[in-house]
Formats: sequence, C-alpha cells, structure tokens
Amino acid sequence: EPFTRSLGIKRMDKVLITPDQSWQADLYLGGQAGWDDYTLLLNDSLSMARGVRLGARYLYITNSEWLKRSYMHPFLTDPIGKHGEVTIFDLRHAPGSEQP
Repeated sequence: EPFTRSLGIKRMDKVLITPDQSWQADLYLGGQAGWDDYTLLLNDSLSMARGVRLGARYLYITNSEWLKRSYMHPFLTDPIGKHGEVTIFDLRHAPGSEQP
C-alpha cells in the first residue's frame, strides 16, 4: 500500500487487478477499491474497456504472463510503477476512458 500511495494512487481510486481468482482478496489486501478478473471477467478487450468505463483508473498486473495477451496491449501503454511481481499501469487514457 505505501508503494501505490507514493505513485499518487489514492485509496478510493478504482483499479483493475489481474489475475486474482479470489473474491477480491488482492484488492482487500492492497487497500484498494475496484474489480478483479473474478468479479469482472477480464478475459477480453471489451471487459477491460468496461472496467475503465466503470471508473477504473489503474491496472495492476500480478502475473507477467498477462502482459503477453494481445487484448491487454491497448491497456498497457502507460506503465507507472513496478513492485516485485506487480506492474501498475495508468488507465486514464485507455480504451473506454472516453466519456460520451
């Protein structure tokens, strides 16, 4: 949590975190609001964009294998930090962030 706060990520900023096959355990342990791939099924670009439209501002990738998934590439353009195995991306300009 102190690392994410040092990046400017606030407690109430919503995030997407993947993979997390629990009922939001990583979100709870990280003290963060948002969704994981268990609750939002982050398995394609439409699901990812939906998370951004719902208000996710950051993406936490906890397994580097997810960085290789082609549908993730549009959401990986703005890395802002890495801590251990977790890479964090800013989603504020990602697909889905455009408001109608």
